[in-house]
Amino acid sequence: METLAEPMKEAAAQTVPVTDAVTEQVLDFLEQQIPRLSAAAVDVAYWHALSSGLAVLVSGEGGIYRAFPDGKRTLVKVLEKRLSVPVGTRVQIP
Repeated sequence: METLAEPMKEAAAQTVPVTDAVTEQVLDFLEQQIPRLSAAAVDVAYWHALSSGLAVLVSGEGGIYRAFPDGKRTLVKVLEKRLSVPVGTRVQIP
């Protein structure tokens, strides 16, 4: 299992050539790091909140749950089924 800091360490270990102008290649490289780094940041925030004794909200199993540091979870709200829409379809949300 990948630890929380692994994506950050891997991204930092990769070097980007320093030039006067930011190239398209550099921007592509940096943009590729965003999903992994943001996921790692969310994981860190989640565990930090729990280790501080706070409850956090999580979604899954058809609902939104309040997760407590002791591992207990309580249902906050039951969610409706996901809406499956073909790509390109416009949906009006009231």
